[in-house]
Amino acid sequence: WDNGSSDLVSRLSYHGLDGISGELFERVDSPWGIFLKGNIGIGRFNTGNMNDEDWGLRPPYVSVPTAYVNTISGQANGRFTYYTADAGYNFLRGSTYKVGGFMGWSYYGQKSDSIGCVQIAAPKSDPCLAPSDRRIIGSQDTDWNALRIGLSAETMLLDRWRVSADVAYLPWTDFHGRDNHLLRQFTSFADQRGSGGGGVQVEAVLS
Repeated sequence: WDNGSSDLVSRLSYHGLDGISGELFERVDSPWGIFLKGNIGIGRFNTGNMNDEDWGLRPPYVSVPTAYVNTISGQANGRFTYYTADAGYNFLRGSTYKVGGFMGWSYYGQKSDSIGCVQIAAPKSDPCLAPSDRRIIGSQDTDWNALRIGLSAETMLLDRWRVSADVAYLPWTDFHGRDNHLLRQFTSFADQRGSGGGGVQVEAVLS
């Protein structure tokens, strides 16, 4: 966040949050080319790390003014849910293929705990935790919502094999996060909000 100015004050960066999930998928096609499709999934992860960077820290957050601090923490108890819901129309149709455009909505929610805390940028600053101390120091709760506009294609490779693919552009996204700090003298949280960003989602299925 920026404390109401253009100066960068604090930044959290997450890396390697690899997880496994289960997913349900459904698609319904009408004789007139209109289709509805969607998926919903849930998963977990216990890998990865988080860098917490801070600039221009002053008491009471540190004992003496510090220009830059960067700590690293592990991730545990990670869980996530997601869904997409789309409606579209197949403008190209044949006996073994179909191509259509669609519009829909996407959601992704994630929660995880940060464990341990090692100072990696300012060794003379206040200590964080010993490398062997694996207590939970904080948590992050994140929700993404996004509009989807894209193309969906499907074709039969053989009598029993089918391949399908979706490419969706996200022209608008909404983000809300809450970062909980548990290691400080007084536990606190910081809300993060943002909207207007864009992105791309790609999915391919062989069945």
